[in-house]
Amino acid sequence: TSKQQSSTQQQYELDACPILLAMIRNLASQDNEQAEQNGLAVLKFLHQLYRRKCEFFNYA
Repeated sequence: TSKQQSSTQQQYELDACPILLAMIRNLASQDNEQAEQNGLAVLKFLHQLYRRKCEFFNYA
């Protein structure tokens, strides 16, 4: 049902956020320009994830 799908989508959102933030923190702590760029890419992905929730959940 639609309600169950919405609940599942919210769980994906909750599960993804701490993982992506941990990746960003790990990359930011490295003294490496490439790691910084990768962290920025993950941060941009996280931003897009929350701006376009419906599109993101279609991939899940």
